[in-house]
Amino acid sequence: MFEKRNTQTRKLNYLIENQVENPQITDDVPEIEFFPRFLNLSDCELTDEEKVLLNKGIKYCPKHELSNDVIQNLAVDIENSLDRQETAVKYKCVDTLKQCMKSNQPNFNSREFSLIKQIKNKCIDQDVTITKADKNDSIVFFQTSEYDSKMRDFLSNNDAVLLPRDPTNKYQGDVKNVIKYSCLLTEKEKFKLINKNPTVPKIYGLAKVHKTGIPLRPVVSYRTAPAFRLAKKTNDTYRYFTKFKNPYSTYNSIEVVDKLKNIEVPPGAKLVSFDVVNLFPSIPVPELKTLLEENIQRTTKLNPLLKKELYDFMCMCLDQNYFAFKNRIYSQRDGLPMGSPLSSLCAEIFMYHLEKKILEEENEFKDKVIYWVRYVDDILCLFSDTEEEIQRFSQYLNSLHRNIQFTTEYINEGRSINFLDLTISLRNGKHEFEIFHKPTSTDVTIPWDSSHCIIHKRAAFTYYFDRLLRTPMTEENYKKEYNRILRIGLNNGYSLHWIKKILESRRKIQMCAIICPSHQQSQKKKTTSNKLKRLIETDTRKVALYPNRVLGRTLYNRKDTLPNDKKSGVYKLICNDCNGYYVGQTARSFEKRIKEHVSAHTNKAMNKSNFAQHLLEENHSFNPTTGVKYLHFCEGGRTLNVLESIEIRRNNPDGKILNFQLDVLDSPLIRFVTSVHDNKTK
Repeated sequence: MFEKRNTQTRKLNYLIENQVENPQITDDVPEIEFFPRFLNLSDCELTDEEKVLLNKGIKYCPKHELSNDVIQNLAVDIENSLDRQETAVKYKCVDTLKQCMKSNQPNFNSREFSLIKQIKNKCIDQDVTITKADKNDSIVFFQTSEYDSKMRDFLSNNDAVLLPRDPTNKYQGDVKNVIKYSCLLTEKEKFKLINKNPTVPKIYGLAKVHKTGIPLRPVVSYRTAPAFRLAKKTNDTYRYFTKFKNPYSTYNSIEVVDKLKNIEVPPGAKLVSFDVVNLFPSIPVPELKTLLEENIQRTTKLNPLLKKELYDFMCMCLDQNYFAFKNRIYSQRDGLPMGSPLSSLCAEIFMYHLEKKILEEENEFKDKVIYWVRYVDDILCLFSDTEEEIQRFSQYLNSLHRNIQFTTEYINEGRSINFLDLTISLRNGKHEFEIFHKPTSTDVTIPWDSSHCIIHKRAAFTYYFDRLLRTPMTEENYKKEYNRILRIGLNNGYSLHWIKKILESRRKIQMCAIICPSHQQSQKKKTTSNKLKRLIETDTRKVALYPNRVLGRTLYNRKDTLPNDKKSGVYKLICNDCNGYYVGQTARSFEKRIKEHVSAHTNKAMNKSNFAQHLLEENHSFNPTTGVKYLHFCEGGRTLNVLESIEIRRNNPDGKILNFQLDVLDSPLIRFVTSVHDNKTK
């Protein structure tokens, strides 16, 4: 009886804590003017309904119907997470999915999806490009002609060279060769590091709304490049063997506060900030390669053969510096490949080489620099001398290397400076801190009514409050930032009680962290995702939840689209004469795999294609233009096997399937997905 009463009390407390306050008392939270959540610089006219949707922000995820595709994607993810032997867990997951389908309420907003489609059609008809703002979360509408002009300005200003042909196949061959004969990599790593379907990296632009004329910041989506996976592995390998760490760089503003808060400020010292102009495109690759070789040669953990191999990996990844814009392929003569996982490391290595000259070797300014903290290309410096000496120091920095040039920011007589998201001031020999927000900062976060799990909704506020609690501030600045966080929450539909509860939670965690390390358990909600998560997770296997496509990802049309035949996944080939069909999968492009089927038919190579064998034996024909259906788009791996098995099981009962091997993957989840589809199509 006592235990039952405790259970009821816990449930009651949970309901009280999680109830939504309505109406909310917000009189004590001042209004704050934020930068607009969307900026329409095009000629496209938007309706009031469309503006309301766009004002929900790029992180908003509309509520989706629990359709067959959603159930299938969820089941495939679970199947990939579990071992084949974990049948009991799979049955429990199936039961949970069935319960979810029975209790499913039509809570999705079909009008929102209609509005999204309406906006996308307007952009197509009126030639509008949608992108994201740089350094904030606004949606920006450009006329495509203006967007393209700004991108071409960047290409011409940075000496991008138009290539006569696509070098992807050559680069892919180079990657395969170095991986094939590698002694650094295991056989399993060799298989995983080869991108089965590489394509040219695509470049796009983010709108610099904080600058005059709104230029674009170029970003390269390098994931599809032949060297992407190898570059990622090489980055980790180099760091592991060389133990590289730059003592002058920082990771975030919290680390900056920890470094500076106890430093005594000498009388007359001044704050100054430097910015490296176009850091990544300015790094001289030939000199960088010399530094890489010297650093690798110094390590004692590798023999000479492996040292050369690691160096060759890095050189090859650096040489694959190319991208596509508007179906034209460009190569960048100088600098690091934008978007490559190796570029950040290489920039750090070269900057550390320069910083040692500034801060460790003998020069007239060495003793005047109290500290030097750099975040990528932004540098914070405390300089103990006059303004004239700061100008001379700036000239000295620009004389170190012709490619690396610095701009100088010196304001308020060196008594304060903005660095990252901090305003740092000097007062009474100490540093004072305040959270800094640019005039273009927005209040965009995941809205309360977005179809995200509660952990994702808490994440932004957890970060905001951690920064608030860990940054030493005056009471006035603390209150100002606290009210800003509350206003962001209120503007996105959260209750004050819910937001303040997170602050109390973070305050307790930080107090406990001083005494002993602690582990914070995520808030539990009785959603289907969390039920499945608890079933799947073990001590060695953790599950991360993700939403469906958010508004930003749905609307952006800034990158060149990849034709369907260049993608990989699961496909169906249909015979012209008997309507028989073959279901197959490919981790390479559909185009290449279908050409192999056609070639096997043409050359009468029955052993190379079951579909070709059917055509030859029955004297039937096949039209590659009309006889191909793309069933699923995905990269290689276990997902392909699962999806192919689902499609073969799904199509097997009608007797028209031409696959010889019908003994496919068998699992409670695969059988469940197949049965759900069969029931919905009846």
